[in-house]
Amino acid sequence: MLCIRDLNVVKSNQSICQVGQLDMVHGDRVAVVGNNGCGKTTLLRVISGLECEFDGRCQIEVAQTERVYLHQFPYLFRGTALFNAA
Repeated sequence: MLCIRDLNVVKSNQSICQVGQLDMVHGDRVAVVGNNGCGKTTLLRVISGLECEFDGRCQIEVAQTERVYLHQFPYLFRGTALFNAA
C-alpha cells in the first residue's frame, strides 16, 4: 500500500525530511516519533499528497480521495460541523 524510497524534501536549500525506506501494507501501524523539526509533519504531508515537491519515490496504492491529513491545530470555519467537515 505504501512504498517510500530515498525520500528527500528540501525547502530553502535545506533538507527538512529524509526517509531511506518505508514500506507498509494494509493493517500495519506505524508511529512517527522524533524531535521538533525532524520532518514528522512533512512526512505525513507527503503521504497525504499535500507535499508534492520532493526527491525520491513515494508510491501509495490508496486513492487521493481516500487519504486524510488532520493537522495538529485544525482550523474551523463559521458554520455547522457538517460544513467544516466538507
